[in-house]
Amino acid sequence: MEVNQPGPATGTVRQDHDNAPDLRVTRRVAWAAVIGTVVEYYDYGVYAFLTTALATVFFPAGDGTASLLATLAAVGSAYALRPIGGLLFGHLGDRIGRRPALVIAILGMTFATTVVGILPTHAAFGIGATVLLILIRVVQGLSAGGEVGGATAYVAEFAPRGRRGLFTSLIQIGSIGGSLASAMLILLFRSVLTQEMLLSWGWRIPFLLALPIGFVGLFIRSRLDESPAMRALAAEEKRSSFPLAELLREHRAKIVQGFGASALMAGGVYITFFYAQVHLQAVTHHSGALATLAVTVAMLVACLCIPQFGRLSDRIGRKPVLLGGSIGLAVLAIPAFVAFGSSQPAVVIIADTVLGIPVAAILGANLAMLTELFPAQVRYTGIALVVNLTAIAFAGPTPLVCAWLVSVTGIKIAPAFYLVAFAVVSFGTLLTLKETAGRE
Repeated sequence: MEVNQPGPATGTVRQDHDNAPDLRVTRRVAWAAVIGTVVEYYDYGVYAFLTTALATVFFPAGDGTASLLATLAAVGSAYALRPIGGLLFGHLGDRIGRRPALVIAILGMTFATTVVGILPTHAAFGIGATVLLILIRVVQGLSAGGEVGGATAYVAEFAPRGRRGLFTSLIQIGSIGGSLASAMLILLFRSVLTQEMLLSWGWRIPFLLALPIGFVGLFIRSRLDESPAMRALAAEEKRSSFPLAELLREHRAKIVQGFGASALMAGGVYITFFYAQVHLQAVTHHSGALATLAVTVAMLVACLCIPQFGRLSDRIGRKPVLLGGSIGLAVLAIPAFVAFGSSQPAVVIIADTVLGIPVAAILGANLAMLTELFPAQVRYTGIALVVNLTAIAFAGPTPLVCAWLVSVTGIKIAPAFYLVAFAVVSFGTLLTLKETAGRE
């Protein structure tokens, strides 16, 4: 069956659904997807690494703990709208096409991130500044809700069957890479700017830098064609008229399995690479520079490991890699948080880096597993729903919950027990899944 239809503009890439995928095309599509996740997680990273500064800039002075918790709660407000954004973009992506949905998503994320950099402060605009920040975070959450699901489906539908793990893992490099870029930038700022300079104007620059990154992603995505699977569905007139209804009617068990299996992906990433930065400053009283450096090194090592785990999942299967990552985090969580209290900087850095390796294993195989759970007609909606439900349940609230656990229990390593709980949930759910690697 020939489904190679004319592209919308010169420079688009085309591919026959029945022929072996062109790896050059797949690589271009993968990196186009990566750019979007870079923008998404760059914003979340900047916000996380500047949490203590933003608490001062956007929330009333006085109770430092209350301001910190309010700033962390604003992270959760962005996640609260992600499932709705995922359903909106999922409907568009499954009904009309992956590419238009992804173009709109990157426009929304770029706009939201850039606007944060020009907002007035609480000192200048009072409670209005706080409200504006939360509203912008809502816009960012809606747009981000459609990013990972669409990017994953788009890349997987171009990738060869035996290399889906590798190519979808690159999307996770975008998520960690965006966070890494923000961490390195904040580390640089903390080393060259005084605290007064950072609170006065320095915090704005990282948000404004999202604008050129977003424009690059928009340019690349606008020159790509629709995925082969979507063009095949269009040619056969098999696109779902209401993807969410079909998903809930025919694939409820897969939603539950994907949700449980992905709990550790969401919780593990945000405890290891985001909350850890806050914990090292607010709980174990290390400097901001050391906290950012520790997380930066951990994310850099994870970026190097993720594609290797993705490739490994193509060879031995998704389940062995995901189960191994779950066991690794369950075993390493408590020792790592004990080491966070060390007075030796090298010990702190090594602890977060080692903790990040099983997280990399989860990231390397999880998106391929989700892709293979759902058929093409509802794939975008299915992945977006699972990813965003886990985000709102396990990622967005995680920094706030961890800070609350330490405050209530007085136990500095309390977040480690929370991470172990994630590992247990994911491990148990993974046991119920059939191996998906190698399926059409």
